[in-house]
Amino acid sequence: MPSIAPHIPRRHYHPERSRDYAALFERWLGHRIHPAPRRVITHLEQQRAHRQHQRVFICTHPAYDLILKQAMTDYLRWRMTVVDRYESACVFARQSRDLASFRFSDSTSLYSSRTPEKPRGSTFRIALILDADAYPDRGRYFSRVWRTVAPCMDFSHHSLLIVHGTYRPHTRVNPFTLRVRSIRHDHSLPLIDLTAPDTASTDTTPRESPTISELNFHIPKRTSSANFLRFFPIPSTRIIPLT
Repeated sequence: MPSIAPHIPRRHYHPERSRDYAALFERWLGHRIHPAPRRVITHLEQQRAHRQHQRVFICTHPAYDLILKQAMTDYLRWRMTVVDRYESACVFARQSRDLASFRFSDSTSLYSSRTPEKPRGSTFRIALILDADAYPDRGRYFSRVWRTVAPCMDFSHHSLLIVHGTYRPHTRVNPFTLRVRSIRHDHSLPLIDLTAPDTASTDTTPRESPTISELNFHIPKRTSSANFLRFFPIPSTRIIPLT
């Protein structure tokens, strides 16, 4: 008599729900980090696991802004010492003394917002821009920093770009705030608003990764013409026999 194998139902596996993306970084750091920077690092590690460009704009909260800066600099050091060894990085801050309390690897170049054109001609895969809203000339120097950093970035799936700043809702001239408003409208880059709760739909994911031309020259997103086609039903006609 042939034996009948019992049916064992297969367990459904959901990698997006079960994987802890920030666990490797916390293991290297030695302790669990604050929920706010953990939310950002989880998003970046999820992009890296899917072999995507790691890009994020962060609207910080004043209550844990220093904790977020410390976590971002530690994450930068972890990426350059464990994940992407021997890679070069670029870090911009409002002043050079603002970076004195953080630790960086030897291949990290530190720049002040008062000299935005200094790293021109170099190439790097990792870039961190801190306090982008507080740059000189009412934040207008951020536009000069952005025009310098974007052409120098290596746009491979190993590249990392983090832009950190405070959203100012009552201004019309701050470039960082204007960039955040543009991202909320066209979803061109990922945006994480830490002033809103985690359950709200504040994290916007781009539909497709922008090219270097779109970043430099602000070319709008490509839209398929098929989205604008509308097909109307054809009315049925009587068949007349040809006899």
